[in-house]
Amino acid sequence: MTMRRCPLGVVVVSAVGIAVVLAMPSAANAAWNEMGVAAAGDSELPIEAQCAVSAAIGADDSTYHAQTSEAGLVLTNAGHGVRLTFGDDDEILRGETFVWRIGLRSWGYRDARRSAEGGVSVVCGNRVELDHGGLTEWYVNGPFGIQQGFTVSHPGERCGGPLVLEVTVPEGVTGVLESDARGLTWCNVDGAPVVRYGDLIAFDARGASLEAWLEVDEEGLRICVDDADALYPLTIDPWVQQAKLTVTDGAQGDCLGHSVAISGDTVVVGAPGYGPSTGAAYVFEKPVGGWATGTETAKLTASDGTMNASFGSCIGIDGDTVVVGAVGDASTKGAAYVFERPADGWTTGTETAKLTASDGVADDQFGRSVSISGGSVIIGASRDDVGTNSNQGSAYVFEKPASGWETGTETAKLTASDGEANDYFGFSAAISGDTVVIGAHCDNIGSNSDQGSAYVFEKPAGGWAMGTETAKLTASDGEASDWFGGSVAISGDTVVAGAYGDDVDTNSNQGSAYVFVKPAGGWTTGTETAQLTASDGEVSDWFGRSVATCGDTVIVGAWGDDSTKGSAYVFEKSVGGWTPRTETAQLTADDGAQQDYFGLSVAIGGGVVVAGAYGDDVTSNRDQGSVYVFALTDTSPEAGDINGDNEVSLLDVRLCHQIAAGAIACTIEQRQQADVDGDGDVDETDAEILAEYVLGVRATLP
Repeated sequence: MTMRRCPLGVVVVSAVGIAVVLAMPSAANAAWNEMGVAAAGDSELPIEAQCAVSAAIGADDSTYHAQTSEAGLVLTNAGHGVRLTFGDDDEILRGETFVWRIGLRSWGYRDARRSAEGGVSVVCGNRVELDHGGLTEWYVNGPFGIQQGFTVSHPGERCGGPLVLEVTVPEGVTGVLESDARGLTWCNVDGAPVVRYGDLIAFDARGASLEAWLEVDEEGLRICVDDADALYPLTIDPWVQQAKLTVTDGAQGDCLGHSVAISGDTVVVGAPGYGPSTGAAYVFEKPVGGWATGTETAKLTASDGTMNASFGSCIGIDGDTVVVGAVGDASTKGAAYVFERPADGWTTGTETAKLTASDGVADDQFGRSVSISGGSVIIGASRDDVGTNSNQGSAYVFEKPASGWETGTETAKLTASDGEANDYFGFSAAISGDTVVIGAHCDNIGSNSDQGSAYVFEKPAGGWAMGTETAKLTASDGEASDWFGGSVAISGDTVVAGAYGDDVDTNSNQGSAYVFVKPAGGWTTGTETAQLTASDGEVSDWFGRSVATCGDTVIVGAWGDDSTKGSAYVFEKSVGGWTPRTETAQLTADDGAQQDYFGLSVAIGGGVVVAGAYGDDVTSNRDQGSVYVFALTDTSPEAGDINGDNEVSLLDVRLCHQIAAGAIACTIEQRQQADVDGDGDVDETDAEILAEYVLGVRATLP
């Protein structure tokens, strides 16, 4: 009987990785030979890299893509004679001589496993994902076969024994374990092999190997992993802390980093405690050699600054224009200041213009929030009394006059159509193009006091005018004191709102963030597209006190994390869109300490994340504050572009493998390019890294 050895692997690229890969059948060897690579079963290329190459080929070849049929969604692999069908409640793999209900049955710790429930959540080409809540099961089709994988974001509370993932056994077969329990072969009643399931490996977020083994009996097949020392959640790589920014005249209580903003290669940081509490803002520009620990390029102050003005309490930047809020100006009436970059570069100085509300009065707290996009500025006044509603709050739109910014009052005033007293509308604000989002974190929703909400305003055809919202956004699971809308951000058609008081499970004030994507028909009142949480969330993390977004990336600050050391979490949009999930990476300060409050403010732009730690003690100055810059490692194609076509592709993977095996002659330049990890040698590790990069498993080259 022919042995069907299609690769059914478990490859995890999050906190814990588990890989089970079968021996390569002749069909896979033929596919590899077509690529000019040694037969896969005989290859020294690491098995993870072989799977990565297969998946990348499958993504480009529509014959491996998921198709719909009367039976459901189907992945067909003609080369291996197998067909995987996704039904209403199961995944069934069929071959010439076997049927295997291969879908995950349960997972968790040995003494307390949970049932795997959930259906297809993402379909993209040759990849199908199923969301089980805390664990994603996925399948990838390619010439190497069909890979089965699991992404474990967090295993939950340990209840004894190893981490266990259980699937059923194929019908009418017996599993024969190999001596090391890292593989088994399914045999039919005659003892003939049907399919082999083996080469089990496991690793955590750091890449450290974990003990793993297979168990099988009549009840099922279990993949067991000893994760006692495993790192949860994800490692911060490939995000790397590149710089810590401080100021030359820093003093105790400056609270540098209370607010941060970034645009291009310029970072602006607020220090509202400077003066004392007169406040200042500092401009940092990226040095020629890249971000590095250093001090400011320029210091910005208000020409009429007074004590307790808290200039720098919030900041916005777009291109060469900076807006700084001074919420305490004029007995908390508030103001905002506009600064424009001089022709010869940023220099220490005062404002180009001062913005105020035409109807402003004491305690309005105009300048509580600011944001800028192009020639439009939005400024929140969270304590503004609207009609008889004290502290209902409002927001003001300012547009740059044709002659340039000048001291003046608003173009339009925005309010909530259902506003009430103590909503604090304007506590947070963001603008992108012609769309504005305003947070009202103390808005009462039904009987839930302080549940919070956010309002979307779109610029009318005739220009900004006094008016009310286009849509109102709330959380589907909102409760009292969630403070949803305590932070908001917008990028294109994506809005993010933080709910830093949200209770997650039994953790009070753990916090969460919600993603909203503009519907095809336009913004409408509704609830979130996805909810984001931290995999290691705990009581009083205040996750969501700050949020930022750019493109397909969201950053969420949690200044209470780890006993107020604080952290920030990176979330990346999956190929199928935003879904409920935990982080892609967690960012922390390499010198963090309690009461640093890292993450009270966050910003993102151009592959760079900035996080403020306003409570950081610098030398002997308590709460002087500092700012940390994180950036992705080099993503240029130069590191692995062996054939010089300005992209890293499967061809480069093949060339790297051949160079490592000594199968082809190469130039010195090609050998240098093939040494991806920079250790002086070209070996299979370089080929593995390239394969993972092409697939997208590895976000960047080292």
